[in-house]
Amino acid sequence: MKSPNFKIFVINLDRSASRWEKMRAQLEDLGLPYERFSAIDAQKVPDEFLNKYYSAKLNREKYYVSLSKSEIACYISHLKLCEKIVAENLDYAIILEDDIVLNGLFKLVPFALNSIKNWNYIKLIAPFKSKKIVSRESVDFEFPAACGTDNAALKYDSNACEAAAATKGKANSPKFELVCWRKPPAGTQAYAITKDGASEFISKRSRFYRPVDMDLQFTWETNLEIMGLMPQSCEIVDIASQITRRKDYHYPFARLFYKLKYIVCSLKNRRNAGAKIHSFKA
Repeated sequence: MKSPNFKIFVINLDRSASRWEKMRAQLEDLGLPYERFSAIDAQKVPDEFLNKYYSAKLNREKYYVSLSKSEIACYISHLKLCEKIVAENLDYAIILEDDIVLNGLFKLVPFALNSIKNWNYIKLIAPFKSKKIVSRESVDFEFPAACGTDNAALKYDSNACEAAAATKGKANSPKFELVCWRKPPAGTQAYAITKDGASEFISKRSRFYRPVDMDLQFTWETNLEIMGLMPQSCEIVDIASQITRRKDYHYPFARLFYKLKYIVCSLKNRRNAGAKIHSFKA
């Protein structure tokens, strides 16, 4: 199996040291390589900077409520990470926000990702309102005999990897499924994105007007095929979000109109999810 050129990035505000320490400790315990990414802080950047990326005009025309400064800053952080992926010529990156707890399956995610072909965006968590899964397929992946003792990008504990390898083909063998939803779930707490996916996202969203997780549901606009790797390898921590959302809608029933418009657009642009899933397999 070809060793991927990838990184794990954790998005973290400079003023959120305790969150960073908890994420760092989890990744250290799992023996995974990681890199902290300093999030754009809405409290410290001028409006002029935010408005270079955010279009209030398009927001008024195409969304139902204005974005808060923290939502705008969050979106920019994800865009900046996409730029970093492209600049460093990574095969892909795993992007984590700092309000999640990783479980033991997370250690195997890079192996699973490396066995999937022709993907550009895969969610590792779908924590909010459940969405209908329209297709699923098992993901088969190999466990190297020594998982990372000679590879700086895969610094896994060799004993744990060999134990996982010994279970391959048995009832308790780790298994993942690649799924496709009728509508991608909200949230950007944990996902993987390829260099091509990052480049495409940057080109389509140099100016944005929706929250980043809502924007990702418009796959026909971003050209990202939103898949999911299940079961989930992490979950959200029960702590207050640092992202505020406004509730002063642009006009009465604006949210309802937005939802109806999404349904109409998605019906026009929906593809055969089963065929798309199959094309992602080796």
